[in-house]
Amino acid sequence: MDCFFETNPTVRTRRGLRRIAQIFLIGLVGLALQNTAAANLATSDSAGSPQASASQTMPLAMAQDSLDLEDHGGYSDEYVFAMTKGVMRSTLAPAVKPLALIFTVPLDLVTLPFALVGGLFR
Repeated sequence: MDCFFETNPTVRTRRGLRRIAQIFLIGLVGLALQNTAAANLATSDSAGSPQASASQTMPLAMAQDSLDLEDHGGYSDEYVFAMTKGVMRSTLAPAVKPLALIFTVPLDLVTLPFALVGGLFR
């Protein structure tokens, strides 16, 4: 008779390790998407001027950060769904954004309690 809950500790350990591996792979995919977007932005900025040096294109390749570290106002919601907001504001192709959201929304849901608390200490 199969039980819904496994009582064998070996099976539970394998499932736990599989979940950890899945989360790790999701993180790697997110980093790859981020690096690809940054590389695409750098090449699109320097494509117009072939003589642009690396020092000129580097600040253009960095994303504009709207975080004001000196603002000590009230609660900040900048950390809530930050990865999803980053994908939506990115220069990724519109066809790729839904694929990236498949990974970012679950990760944002997992980090939601920490983001909510982090907004208090900004």
